[in-house]
Amino acid sequence: MSTPPSAPTASAGGLTLAELPAVVAALCDRAGLDPPGAQLIKFTNNAALRLATAPVVVRIAGSRAARASITTVVQVARWLAGQGMPAVRLLPGIDQPVEAAGHVSCRV
Repeated sequence: MSTPPSAPTASAGGLTLAELPAVVAALCDRAGLDPPGAQLIKFTNNAALRLATAPVVVRIAGSRAARASITTVVQVARWLAGQGMPAVRLLPGIDQPVEAAGHVSCRV
């Protein structure tokens, strides 16, 4: 996983850069995706990573506040898609949010 040089070392509520590779691997394994070469896009209250092996961005809730809202984020994304709104779509064929290694994620 490549990390931008300006990435912080921790986000509020728990997810750290040190544990990020293991969390990404666990979440991707659970969703049937391949994480090698994932590129970190941002690391704030969520971590966002672009997978190298598929046109997928993995969003991991990194703080308690983000974990508490991820179900709502998924529901809103589904509603927007159902309304035909021009918004980012969830990856089809995967039950979301995905939980693994004590973290939750959604994929777009």
